[in-house]
Amino acid sequence: MKNYIFSFITILVLSGTSCKYLEVVPDDKSTLQDAFKSESEAQKTLYGLYSSIPEFFTFEDSPTFTGTDESITSQKGATYWYPYKSIIYEEYSVNDPYFNYWSNQPSRIKRDLYEAIHKCYQFINKLPDVPNLSEQNKITWTAEAEFLIAYYHFTLMQFYGPIIIADQEFPIDLAGSKLFKSRSTYDDCVTFVVNKLDKAAKDLPAIVLNQDLGKASSVIAKSLKSRVLLYAASPLYNGNSEFYGSFKNPDGTNLINQTYQAQKWEAARTAAKDAIDAAQQANIFLYETKIKQSADPFQQAVYNYRYLFVDKWNTETIWGITRTTGSNRNSRYIIPKISASGSERPFGNIVPTFTTVAQYYTKDGLPLNVDPATKDVNLWVYSDPNKTALINLNREPRFYASIAYDGGSYEFGGSSFNIDARAGQTQGYASNVEYNSSTGYFFKKWAHPDNSYNAVSNKYTSIKYPYPELRLAELYLNYVEADAEFDGTLSGEGLKYLNEIRKRSGIPSFEQSWQKVGGMPQGTQLRDVIRQERSIEFMLENKRFFDLRRWKTAHIELNKQQNAWNIYGTTKQDFYKVVKMDESGQRKFTSPKSYLLPIHIQDINMNENLVQNPGW
Repeated sequence: MKNYIFSFITILVLSGTSCKYLEVVPDDKSTLQDAFKSESEAQKTLYGLYSSIPEFFTFEDSPTFTGTDESITSQKGATYWYPYKSIIYEEYSVNDPYFNYWSNQPSRIKRDLYEAIHKCYQFINKLPDVPNLSEQNKITWTAEAEFLIAYYHFTLMQFYGPIIIADQEFPIDLAGSKLFKSRSTYDDCVTFVVNKLDKAAKDLPAIVLNQDLGKASSVIAKSLKSRVLLYAASPLYNGNSEFYGSFKNPDGTNLINQTYQAQKWEAARTAAKDAIDAAQQANIFLYETKIKQSADPFQQAVYNYRYLFVDKWNTETIWGITRTTGSNRNSRYIIPKISASGSERPFGNIVPTFTTVAQYYTKDGLPLNVDPATKDVNLWVYSDPNKTALINLNREPRFYASIAYDGGSYEFGGSSFNIDARAGQTQGYASNVEYNSSTGYFFKKWAHPDNSYNAVSNKYTSIKYPYPELRLAELYLNYVEADAEFDGTLSGEGLKYLNEIRKRSGIPSFEQSWQKVGGMPQGTQLRDVIRQERSIEFMLENKRFFDLRRWKTAHIELNKQQNAWNIYGTTKQDFYKVVKMDESGQRKFTSPKSYLLPIHIQDINMNENLVQNPGW
């Protein structure tokens, strides 16, 4: 651990009393004494503890949002401005990790989560000194800080694996071995985080009132616990002697356990069930929109999924992050071009890869390579009667809610327009601009249909919404995955949760779909399909970055060549040719090196007890 973690850190008190506490800006002039001089000042300080949550929902600041094979931006954008490219092209190093959540050492994107943890402990320890603080606020606010300590630890674990556990506020006079600690085992980290979440859940309210939306609740704590234990049961951390047999502390302690334990899946399943029950008791359920209605069940399923992500504080959101620019920034880079000029116009620059397009099911709820109607057909060809490619036809509702393609329509500004993606067309490639679709496709997901752009005033208007860090569908699919991994089959309970997702998605039940090809999958095929279910449902939600890693498949999936339509083609014949996608670098994922981010070399040099992640 680094000395700055244990130094006397002045808590930054957030100015203002707005309920939008995650959007206010810290007041650097505040002092530690001022922070706890009254109940209202302490509350502002509590709000400030949330401000260290990393910005994973804005593509410019996130390694996860566009840092896999789900999406891509134009090859013309330099890595400095699109730092996620450092991840997919392996351009980062121990001297320049680009993303640094471990410390305050120089990095392109930096968020010192150990400092955030220290502030949480400082808050807990100072809270009893607040004059006339109500006992209920003391209990609840302490629980919020405990939750954030767990959240920040787990965020570090997601990127770095086993970490140093910060279990208290350290005074400034520590020295030697007490100051420079070694990493704890991953299992010990999991135990620490789970205990913190259990403790917080006991004292947090089940739900929060409108003025506190975005703050911690007991349902949020239980839901995060479900994610923590699912990751702990996964191949990367559960008996991974293949990657981490030599990953040890200086004293010889293995930092990743070397023996597979099936009961970890049982623990993950139990935690998911507990969180589901708590969510349902809090009246949280799968979202079905009232904004748009259709008599056609298929079209209604499209609406349900499309509005799930842009209808703020809907029935499925467990934890929404309000301190984000993603609803504006991302959507402007996602929505296709509708004007050739204007600095605030939509750019159509964050687009789906062919991997993403192929991921979605057919309308019958089967993978393309399984459904008899598609498995032996070349779908990457133009269909003149349909004015688009075969791959875009007869797909499931989530495809049409999330993906836009040449020949299809796009809802924007309260109306819709047709996508013309050939070179020289409105949404097509233009040689003199940075922003182009690299694949010929576009996203609809995260773009509110009522967002608009006025070319005369050069004004882009977006509907603001929180980013759903946790939603009920994740708990359902956490249960399904743990259930199947525990004994290789799906129980009735697991099947029920899976089918709830599929029902909302407008596709047949799991049994009905697979009956078409001889019955439900078993063994490895069942595992692959459940992972595909998760990849579809959480497309572009910061999940795949960690899922591919915890499944130990990232070195397979993220080294694959990505293809595209020939975006330089001006005719249908030229455009609808599958070519290698133009990129600004060569995709590279080295195993096991790239599975975990490197700790900055200056932190390693500072602490003789701190070992680097394998491969770095």
